[in-house]
Amino acid sequence: MTQSNDTPLNGLPQRIEEIAELLARSILAFDRRMEQMEIQATTEREQRASEYIKIQQLIAATAQANAEILSKSLNSLK
Repeated sequence: MTQSNDTPLNGLPQRIEEIAELLARSILAFDRRMEQMEIQATTEREQRASEYIKIQQLIAATAQANAEILSKSLNSLK
């Protein structure tokens, strides 16, 4: 029994190879996107941390200024 060229199995190895290549490209694209998202998340965390530090510094400076004003006010009452 011989197989004809138009059987469903004809070209199957080539199709499997094409699917494997497509899958590999998809996995690489997914990995790149995940890496980009990770970098973006890290950048956003660093920005929030920087903003938080600035807010803490502003609060500390305000507290210091308030303490100095209070001290001067108390000294002027003496």
